[in-house]
Parts: sequence; structure tokens; C-alpha cells
Amino acid sequence: MKTITHNLVDFIYQNKDIDEDSRKIYEYGAEAFLSSVIDIIITIIIGLCFGQVWQALLYIIVFFAYRQYSGGYHANSHFMCKSCGIILLLSVMILLKNFNAEFFKYFLFAGFTFSFFTAFIFAPVEHHNKPLTEQHKRKAKKICIILNTFGFFICVALSFSSLTFAMMILCAFTNASFLIIVAKIINSRENIQNEKF
Repeated sequence: MKTITHNLVDFIYQNKDIDEDSRKIYEYGAEAFLSSVIDIIITIIIGLCFGQVWQALLYIIVFFAYRQYSGGYHANSHFMCKSCGIILLLSVMILLKNFNAEFFKYFLFAGFTFSFFTAFIFAPVEHHNKPLTEQHKRKAKKICIILNTFGFFICVALSFSSLTFAMMILCAFTNASFLIIVAKIINSRENIQNEKF
């Protein structure tokens, strides 16, 4: 990923008059764009395999939109990041294929209760490369709680017309919340190790 974006920016750098600071911005933007394109392609392929393309796309949109504010676990490499994303999406698609509609209301309340309290207690989880001010943290937490509330009511409304779409939204929130917990556990362990040294 970094090699591709570096070569792309090299091409732009040689053909346009941009300074070194702008070059870093171009590289970051190109990397983010390429990563998003790969995510969409992977999502469409997995969706096609399960015959649920629109459901898969809805999941990935809600998942990443919520993660913008909640934060959570970040892998150390693009390969690990994509691998984790694929595993989470595959688990959701398998669940969707074997889902019992009679139990949806229990999944709905359990999933959003977990997501809401995770947001209320732990969100947002800041990335070490992108520290947040206290004001940003408070704002992100409020947005996470509001998104959870809207997500819940949207799922309730969708449950009368399309359980699969409601399930994808629910899974997007619960998986993002799961990654908040994972990040908190990893951060706690790192803090304990740092205190020892």
C-alpha cells in the first residue's frame, strides 16, 4: 500500500510543483483513498459470494461512519487491518445466512445495550498518532451516543420491512463496539508494561 501510494505521489511530484509538506498530505490522501477503494472491492466480493451485496455495503458504511467517532482497535499494518475487516464481515455474513428472525428482538436489545454502554463508558478511543483534546472527546462521545440511539430506532423501523438490513446496522454497531473493548484491553496492557519499566 505504502509503495503504491509513494510511487503515485512520486509521479505527481515529478510532474507538478509541490513542496515536501504537500507531498506528505498527498501521500496520506492517496493512501486513505486506496484503502477505501480496497475496502469497497472486498466488501462487494464478499457480498456477491453470499448474495447480499447491498447488505454488505450498508454494514461497511455504518461501521466506518461510527468508527470515525468511536475509535477502536487499529492494526499495525494494512494487511492485518484488511484481514480483521474481512473476518468481521465474513462472520456477519455467515450470521445473516443462519439468522433466526424470531430471535431478532433479543439480538437488537442486547446488541444496542452493549454498544450504548460501551460508547458511554469507553468512547472515544484515541489513536496514538491522533491524540484528542478533552473537548473533542466529549463531542465524540455525545455523537456516539446519539448515533446509537438513532441506530436503534432505525433498526426497529427496518425490522418491519427488511430484517437483513436491520441486522447489518446492528452488527456494524456491535462490531465497532467490540473493537473499542479490544483497544481498551490492549492500551491497558501497554500502560501496565510501561509502568513496570
